Amino acid sequence: MATEVQYSQALEKIYAATLSESFWPDALKTVGKLFDSDFTHFEVLEKKTGTPVFFRNEGASEDALDLYVSHYAAISPRSAFGEAQSEGHVSFDHDMLSESEIDKDEFYNDFMIPQGYKYFISANLINNADLFSVFSIQRPLGQDHASAAEIALMRRLTPHLSQAMKIHMRMAIQNAEHQTRDLLVGHSTTGVAFLDVTGRVLILNPAAEDIISDTRNGMDVRDGQILFGNAANANQTNRLIADAIATAAGTGLKPAGAVLIHRAEGLPLTVIAVPLPQATGEVEGLPISPTGPTVALLICDPNRARGLPDSLLRTVFGLTPAECRVAQALAAGQTPGEYADMAGVGIRTVRTHISRLLAKTGARNRIELMRTLGGIPFDFEG
Repeated sequence: MATEVQYSQALEKIYAATLSESFWPDALKTVGKLFDSDFTHFEVLEKKTGTPVFFRNEGASEDALDLYVSHYAAISPRSAFGEAQSEGHVSFDHDMLSESEIDKDEFYNDFMIPQGYKYFISANLINNADLFSVFSIQRPLGQDHASAAEIALMRRLTPHLSQAMKIHMRMAIQNAEHQTRDLLVGHSTTGVAFLDVTGRVLILNPAAEDIISDTRNGMDVRDGQILFGNAANANQTNRLIADAIATAAGTGLKPAGAVLIHRAEGLPLTVIAVPLPQATGEVEGLPISPTGPTVALLICDPNRARGLPDSLLRTVFGLTPAECRVAQALAAGQTPGEYADMAGVGIRTVRTHISRLLAKTGARNRIELMRTLGGIPFDFEG
C-alpha cells in the first residue's frame, strides 16, 4: 500500500502536470504505481457522441488507443455507468456489473483482456450537461478487484485529480484564446495600438509599427506617445483618445469614436479608439496598465494590401493555389480580364476558376463571393 511520502509525491506531480504537457507521463506513472499498475489515463468524453475530446494515457499502445477512440469508448459499460454518477464518485467493476456480466461483455473480452488487463478503478472528475471526465487505473490480469484500501486511496486522490483536470482545461482554453488573439492582432493589416491612462503606448502590432514608421503618414512615437506632424490631426486624435480614456474610467459616455488622419499622399487613415475597462493585470488576454484603464487604437490604412492568407482560404474553402490567386485578385478590385492579362493566362481559365470559387464558397455571383471572403472583422496579411 502507498506510503504518505509516495502519496505526497504523486500530488506534486499531478499539479505539476497542469503547468506543462511534458509532465503528464510522469504524473500518470507515479499515480499508477500507488495501485501497482502501469496503465492509467485521463479522458474527457463528449456526452452527446461518446467521443473523447481530451485523452492522456500512460501504458496503452497506439493501436489500442485508436481502437478505443474509434469504437470501444462508445460501448464501454464503464462510461455509461460513470455518467450516471456525480462528480467525485469512485467506481470499480463490481460497482456496476456482476462477474457473469463482465465475462459476457464485449468491452472486457474483445478490448481489455487482449491487452493484458481486466478490472479497473476510476474517479469521476467532471460531470456536467456536455462533458464527462474520468481518471482510470487498469488492473493487470492476475490482480483481483480493487481492495477497500485502494478504493479509500482513490477517494482521497479524487478531489486533487478533479482540480488538476479543471486547471489544465482552463489553461488550455486560455492558451487557445491567446493564440487566436496573437493571430488576429499580430497578422492583421489593421494597425493595433494599446495605450494606458496617460495615452502612453503599451504595445504596437507589426501593422501599426509599419504605418507609424512610414514618414508619408506624418506619425511618430516619442517618449511612448503617438505624435502627429499636422496640428489638426494631433488635436482631433488626442481628443479622441481622451474621450475613450474617460469612458473607460466611467466618467465619459462615448463607447468608441473615429477620426480621419489626412496625409500628403493617398486616402486618409482612419483611427478608431475603443475604450477598455479599468483593471489591473490582464483583461481577456489584453495588456492592461496597472495605473488605470487603457484604449485600443485601430489604425486603418486603405492603401495597405488586404485579404485572407492563402492558407486560410485553402483550409476554409478547399481552394487550390490558382483559385486563391484569382480570389485575391477579385478581392483587390481587379476584373477577370485584368487578372488574366497580369497573370498571363486565358480569360476562359480565369472564368473556370471563378465558377469553382462560386461552387466551393456557395456564392451565387461575384458580389456574394466578395461578401463571403470579406465576412470577417479583421483583414489579414497573406
